[in-house]
Amino acid sequence: MNARDKFNSVMGFETNCRNMKTEYGYWAGALGKWVKDGLPKIGDIPGNYLDGDLVRVSLPLREDTEFVDKSLISYFNLDPYPTKFPCDFSPMLKRRVIEEDEEQKIFVDEYGLTQKILKKGASVPMVIKYVIKNTDDFNEYKSLYSDNYHERLPGDWENLVKNLKNRSFAIRLGGYPFGFSGIGRTLMGDVNFM
Repeated sequence: MNARDKFNSVMGFETNCRNMKTEYGYWAGALGKWVKDGLPKIGDIPGNYLDGDLVRVSLPLREDTEFVDKSLISYFNLDPYPTKFPCDFSPMLKRRVIEEDEEQKIFVDEYGLTQKILKKGASVPMVIKYVIKNTDDFNEYKSLYSDNYHERLPGDWENLVKNLKNRSFAIRLGGYPFGFSGIGRTLMGDVNFM
């Protein structure tokens, strides 16, 4: 049974089915340390991956579009984590850099968040300014979305659909910043969201 079959059997409440054994991801720095400590290495970690970059364990939708570590997948006999459906759920704002030096970068992302990241080493982005502070902000933010969902799909959508019909892995809807409270927390911050 491949990962897609396991996922579908669990979601279909089939009896005697095997659940997927999977991991979401881990820091590139941790993977490098595990290899130094004896993890059998399959392939190389790209040189442009920093310690703080997340190494995903989901398979890419296209060949050579994202680094996927095969060392831990093989060592622990893991199934690939469900791959993110290729759709942009942001209001598709243009990313822009506000300030940048050798150590850090301050930018506005496609959701409108103003964030600061370190350019070297492990770091979770620091949100400097959230998009929604009150009901008026929320109503204004909603107006940034259009009804044209086709613009949210990848340019090679028709070809991608053909290739995905015979895939061996599961696909999930969403990703960052989704989840039970993910989008609200992301746009408003934890305190304002609560």
